[in-house]
Amino acid sequence: MMKKVLRKQIGLWMLSMAMLLGFATTAFAASETESNNTLGQANVYNYGQGAGGSVNSSDTVDYWKITNVPSGSHFLSGYSGMSMSVLDSNGSVIATKPVGESTVWFSTASTGSIYVAVYYTANSGIYYYGYNVN
Repeated sequence: MMKKVLRKQIGLWMLSMAMLLGFATTAFAASETESNNTLGQANVYNYGQGAGGSVNSSDTVDYWKITNVPSGSHFLSGYSGMSMSVLDSNGSVIATKPVGESTVWFSTASTGSIYVAVYYTANSGIYYYGYNVN
């Protein structure tokens, strides 16, 4: 009986992982390329697309540059286990999504580019993330 329950749990876990991986490959138009650990090395993509990558204890921050961001109110939505910041075109922080939250709102005064920084906030392991700015 225990083996049957364990097989069912493993099967459900494998199905969940397959669905998650399928979602991750289709939901995010921009995938991380290293090295993107500084503003100058930020991966670039257009507003309205999603992005994803990973951070770990030796790669503690990823930077992304989002182009064609219209003026107005926006939100960054991402994994609640990650800390993320939105920076203006000069690299100044305009909003921070702390660990435990999944969304942060912010405003831009004019059309242009912004940056998103994704921080490694754990003690060990690799953390995969995805986020959207809309």
